[in-house]
Amino acid sequence: KLWKTIQDRFRKYKIKMAPTNRRQAFRPKGSVALSNPVGSAPGFRLKSDGLQLFCLPGPSREMRGMFQKSVLPMLLRQQNQKWDSWEGFAVGLPEADLDSILTKVVGGGVRYGLTVHRGIVTISLKSSGSGRQKKLKALSGKVKKALGHHFLERSLAEEVTHLLLDRRRTIAIAESCTGGLIGHKLTDLPGISAVLLEGMVVYSNRSKEKRLGVPASLVKKHGAVSSEVAEAMAEGIVQETGASIGLATTGIAGPSGGTAKKPVGLVYSAVSCNGITRVSHRVFPGDRSEVKERASNFALNMVRRALV
Repeated sequence: KLWKTIQDRFRKYKIKMAPTNRRQAFRPKGSVALSNPVGSAPGFRLKSDGLQLFCLPGPSREMRGMFQKSVLPMLLRQQNQKWDSWEGFAVGLPEADLDSILTKVVGGGVRYGLTVHRGIVTISLKSSGSGRQKKLKALSGKVKKALGHHFLERSLAEEVTHLLLDRRRTIAIAESCTGGLIGHKLTDLPGISAVLLEGMVVYSNRSKEKRLGVPASLVKKHGAVSSEVAEAMAEGIVQETGASIGLATTGIAGPSGGTAKKPVGLVYSAVSCNGITRVSHRVFPGDRSEVKERASNFALNMVRRALV
């Protein structure tokens, strides 16, 4: 039955199937198959010695879909105690500092957890028993107050989009080292077309000069990765597009290209708004993709701070 389901999926999408795909139809004796709504490989559940083992495919999109559809409902049905949860986000604070703040704020009867992903921390509060919803509402208010401008109601890209729409501001982006990642994050959200005017990936020095009007003498004197060039890029994109806000990034994503003065991970971000341009820089840890991800989040947070 599993093998037929796998074959049907490949036929549906007109994909040639390798003979090795038949391995996906096998499962341990005594286990129960778990259907995969977004992929070909099924998972399975196995009970043994009073324990339950759930095995799901590795790709995150498939794993998440199967966990939501198959695993979580089973676990919730077996759980006698009812829980309610609340979730928020924080940016610009190390996990240890955030943990110290929450330890003082969160009282008894409530659990909290922190999940960090490239500069963004997800905060989860969980409460059970009578009055749990009221308790979570009061506590979430205390968390927001304690974190101040570091707190986010929603994801960073969603927050920036919400603020742009609410304040009727437009934005244009000039990206070098982030390679269009900031534009990608914003265009993932509905309604962004009302405020996002343009995005440029100005990777070469010539492109920065030609598209944004960055003076060649400025690049020669300070280097493409510099506060001066980031500032000129942000102001240049505003001048070219007429946007209310100009955002620019330039840096060294690695793994090569760094020097003693300008190490791998160094990124300058600039925001031009209301005739004022602010530039900030950080040296981000991690590989190339991590530097790009952290830099894009940092730049978006600069826009958020400018808007609020």
